[in-house]
Amino acid sequence: MVLAVRDRVDFYTSSDLKEWSFASDFGSDIPGIHRGIFECPEVFKIQVDEDPNITKWVLMLSVGDRNGVNPNDSEPPAGGSGMMYFIGNFDGKVFTRDETLESFDTIKWIDYGSDFYAAVTWDGIPKEDGRKIWVGWMNNWRYASTLPSKEWRGHMSIPESFSLRHIRKEFA
Repeated sequence: MVLAVRDRVDFYTSSDLKEWSFASDFGSDIPGIHRGIFECPEVFKIQVDEDPNITKWVLMLSVGDRNGVNPNDSEPPAGGSGMMYFIGNFDGKVFTRDETLESFDTIKWIDYGSDFYAAVTWDGIPKEDGRKIWVGWMNNWRYASTLPSKEWRGHMSIPESFSLRHIRKEFA
């Protein structure tokens, strides 16, 4: 299980889904990482270049508005809230990044607009298909409370297919 805990995610393991043990955390030791509130973490395996023989693990995080926290830390490209992702390996207990973050400029953002947040992926797509499909919240915590509605805050995006590509010795 993966849980968001302030500015990090914690991984837990269980043999019976009743009793859980802490396994590791991720994010608290990364220089320049966004220091707002982490939400909606998800870790999943995805094919690289649509090749079923090459896969990587992705850790996806929604990050809230940092509200004046350290100005040297990253902020989503459009400001407010956004989503970042990390590529690496996951052994069921520890997520290990492939890339080295030297500064916040190297953080990978899922979207460069201001209205895609808290995306979730679908399971159960036939393995031979290989696609990953997600849907996200079309809103931003910076202005969600100003929407002229009381019963809801924004809408969900249309389902989108996404992929991981190997480009110039990097994954994107």
